[in-house]
Amino acid sequence: MRLNCDVAVQNWSSTQGLVSRRKATRASISIGLKAGRNRVTSAENDNGGTAFLLLCTANNMSGTKYKIHGNIANIFGKFVREGKATIRFKQPTHELCLSKADPPSLYKFLTTLKSSTKDNKNVKLPVLTAVKRSDVQKVKTDLMIYGTNEYLKASATFPQSLQKLSVVNCRLIRFDVRILALKHLVELNLSQNKLKELDFSLERLKLLKTLNLSSNQLTRLPSKICRTSNLVTLDLSNNELSCLPVALGAMTSLVNMRLNNNQLASLPSTIGQLTNLRSLNVGNNQLVVLPWPVSSQLWLDALDVSGNNFVSEDHYTSHNFLSETLQERAGKAIRKDRVYYNQHMIGRYLCDFLDSAKLCSTCQQWCFGCIYEIYKENLRGLAHEVTSSGQQYIPLEVYFCSSTCAYSVTV
Repeated sequence: MRLNCDVAVQNWSSTQGLVSRRKATRASISIGLKAGRNRVTSAENDNGGTAFLLLCTANNMSGTKYKIHGNIANIFGKFVREGKATIRFKQPTHELCLSKADPPSLYKFLTTLKSSTKDNKNVKLPVLTAVKRSDVQKVKTDLMIYGTNEYLKASATFPQSLQKLSVVNCRLIRFDVRILALKHLVELNLSQNKLKELDFSLERLKLLKTLNLSSNQLTRLPSKICRTSNLVTLDLSNNELSCLPVALGAMTSLVNMRLNNNQLASLPSTIGQLTNLRSLNVGNNQLVVLPWPVSSQLWLDALDVSGNNFVSEDHYTSHNFLSETLQERAGKAIRKDRVYYNQHMIGRYLCDFLDSAKLCSTCQQWCFGCIYEIYKENLRGLAHEVTSSGQQYIPLEVYFCSSTCAYSVTV
């Protein structure tokens, strides 16, 4: 039974408490039986088949051995779920303070240790063996790869302990699927590449908070990317996006979103579901209006709408498209029941049609055939800090699923 984690060895006294504290270092600790001849430095006398705990570090690869049976003073496991625990020995009077361990592995390790403490004869333990140097090396949590040459020199797999990964300016055309195995990843930067499509889902990266896909060649944002619900920061600036999926509203944890320098002609009305959003940059696009929820449902600290060609008040229009086709009625049912779909299931045409659904500004029901209006809003009412191209008012598009909803709203 072996566990890789950070270990701080401390001296303690039953009368004085903690006597000395040492800095934690990467280590490998294992439970097992001592072989007939072993180079292990013993903290106790040899007792043949007695179970021992072996502590190995980069400075002591041969390891220090602690007898287990009758030698454990206490095991503190209150913070196992955080990957932390403390093992206190009687002789020598050491405390092993464990941290940065995998919680399930730590729990299993402590369970085995407790069983060995009570009666090690009933526990099947392996013979203690030497550890690999990679097991006691410091965990790598940050990796920066800049340029094609560095990327080609990268190992076959990324370190599993990575929390921050940057693969920048490497001319990537496709997403590197090795990234999906990095379950501890918090921040991912794939900027300045040549990605054109995102044919993957980030649902396996449950801890991912920041995703930077800026300065690529993206033309579409697939709906399955929007199922990465824990994202806090999303940067899609400097791409070639012409539209965004309705599923964008599922990314409810977003706080910062950069969409500037694209080719966006509109924003989905579901952007109003991003209730945690505080910073939105849609500058330098092809927007002519903003969706009404930007004003009615978002509480922004910063908003950048500069560099767009918003329609002037002289060209405000309204339309009534309440006649409903069979396809539109079926589409409403799919959107209402939140039925999952993708272009592999129903084709790209129907995906685009379903993504074009609008939310009624009054009853919040999905609609295709609807009443369309444009109203103006003072920019100062949209955010605390607004960056614009000089205009004081901005047009907001409003959709209503029926005449009743249209007449009942006050704008």
